Amino acid sequence: MDEKTMRLCLVLSIGVWSLATPAFAEDLGCKPIHTLIRDLNAAKQARLINHWINDGSNNFGTQEVILVDWSEYSRWEEGPWSINQREFTPDAVSNCHKLRDEIVNGVSTLLYIYDLRDYGSKLQVRTWINKDTGLPLQSQFITVDPKNFEERLTTYSFDTDIRAPM
Repeated sequence: MDEKTMRLCLVLSIGVWSLATPAFAEDLGCKPIHTLIRDLNAAKQARLINHWINDGSNNFGTQEVILVDWSEYSRWEEGPWSINQREFTPDAVSNCHKLRDEIVNGVSTLLYIYDLRDYGSKLQVRTWINKDTGLPLQSQFITVDPKNFEERLTTYSFDTDIRAPM
């Protein structure tokens, strides 16, 4: 075998070996979640309803969040609205696995489970992704840290008629 052929074989074997590494497999498994987060962060408007089972301080309740462009409007129950700069979902995911296809409220979805690092907390997330839009239909967030247990169920809507409430 000549030197040029040997170099080509070496490069190809390194390339094939890197495809077999766990990091590459992890990246492939998380690709749908990376795409989901990118699309969620790019959405011009969205409505999120967070049903807190426990917010980490043994509080519970319902929080409505409306995202319009760069602004985030939120309120608890039927309380007053507050406005802040929009916080984007961090793209810090790992251990992504597709569990199964499911129908949720008549919508065909893909159910994924993954870990998310969110502002210092490690959350285990189950997200039902709308097969037609690629956007989340609902998510369940549970903290992995037993000292600061938190759980919430979030439902999403992306209607074009969502407007700032104030």
